[in-house]
Amino acid sequence: SARSPLRTAPVAISAPRVHPDGDTVQVEPGLSGDTLEALSEHGAVNVWHSRNLYFGGVHAVSWQPDGTVAAAGDPRRDGVGVVVDL
Repeated sequence: SARSPLRTAPVAISAPRVHPDGDTVQVEPGLSGDTLEALSEHGAVNVWHSRNLYFGGVHAVSWQPDGTVAAAGDPRRDGVGVVVDL
């Protein structure tokens, strides 16, 4: 099976989200046509015009392969992530 590439917290948090809603899948903009087509094989797909709080909000900190730390706040909630070097 194909595996997703390693993603930093900022990239993962900013990525388009999907939400199953009964027989419909709610989708943020930005997914590829191939992905939307694959989703449509399982039911109706409703693509939103912009990111929205409907899809939730998250903030995260992640360790990077090089040992550094990345932090991110969700742009859907005006969040920020800051790494403080002590």
